[in-house]
Amino acid sequence: AEKMPRKPNIRNPTAHIIDNLSGSWAKRLLVQISNTGYFNQIKEVKTMIGWFDLKEWEKEELEETDLEMEKHEESLTEENCSGYDYDILSVFASSEVTAKVLEEIEPKAVFTRSTGFDHIDTEKAKELGIEVYNVPHYGSNTVGEHAFGLLLALSKRIPESARRTHHEFSTDGLTGFELAGKKIGVIG
Repeated sequence: AEKMPRKPNIRNPTAHIIDNLSGSWAKRLLVQISNTGYFNQIKEVKTMIGWFDLKEWEKEELEETDLEMEKHEESLTEENCSGYDYDILSVFASSEVTAKVLEEIEPKAVFTRSTGFDHIDTEKAKELGIEVYNVPHYGSNTVGEHAFGLLLALSKRIPESARRTHHEFSTDGLTGFELAGKKIGVIG
């Protein structure tokens, strides 16, 4: 299998970006794990994946893979990292992959199923030669849509209107404002 193209992350040169993948994101991550340089180099050797922060809806997708893995519903932290022996860690933003966790488990790669990777000690990972991967566009559309939904809720006074439907309803003071002609600044 050919390596997937990677672009260095500007914020941290030790983090790599999982991009240009199709299908559900859990399956995309499994494809990416299978296509990493590390995995390709040791195909003959059994690779064990520790999948943390497991959600109910991920279980079925993960059953369909032939990759060796142990699944954990809890987040990975310093308090529960002892005794694990994984080549690859798959975590979400609620895990705290600190220097202690990296030194204890000694994985070859850490995959975070999130855009941000500030929950991973990337300096320690770099020092230990551990590759770090993230999903840069995870939730980008969802976050934008949510922000727009909040803007509409504010301009049309939807939360206040909803509260009033449970009591004495009156339209007094519920006149919202039009978004047409307004300017908006987007930061971030």
